[in-house]
Amino acid sequence: MTKCSSIPFSPNSLPNHGPRLKPTGSVPARRAFTAVLNSALTQTVSGTVSYQQACANAVRLLTQSGLRHIDYKNGVTRQIDTAVRNAVLTASAQLAGEIMQANIEESGVAYVQVSAHWGARDSHAVWQGKVYSLAEFRSVCGYGEPSNPDHIYSYNCRHTHYPYWPGISEPVEYPPEPGPFEAD
Repeated sequence: MTKCSSIPFSPNSLPNHGPRLKPTGSVPARRAFTAVLNSALTQTVSGTVSYQQACANAVRLLTQSGLRHIDYKNGVTRQIDTAVRNAVLTASAQLAGEIMQANIEESGVAYVQVSAHWGARDSHAVWQGKVYSLAEFRSVCGYGEPSNPDHIYSYNCRHTHYPYWPGISEPVEYPPEPGPFEAD
């Protein structure tokens, strides 16, 4: 049986979510931010509260402590509500992806299909919506390569993957993204 990593959010994984996104600042502030995110993630994935309520609770706690924004090592600054929402959604998606992959490996499925959505970043648009062998999935989509900032389940990535059985499953056909248009 494949074992998934533990649920708690880790600030050590933040550099893998994007272009070196890791909070800067004092150690106590980073620990507080991480503890509050861990609580929000646990509340979300356990179903105790919705992710919206978990994020609202986290923002309230952090702003009561005086924290108003997060400065990342790459120079990006995010307001606290944006930083919390992105971190909780990303961590939740990563956990779901780990669980899905563990189930795929345990059941012996040899292929996966990756979801697709409009507005995907260019680096993800090239591999979304396709069926891959597990080896191709790892190499093309970067699954299991946290040092690759563009891997599936990276920071703010909305893609997921699921099992695909050739000859049984039918590939999901995603509608093409509409082109630009002029509004009156």
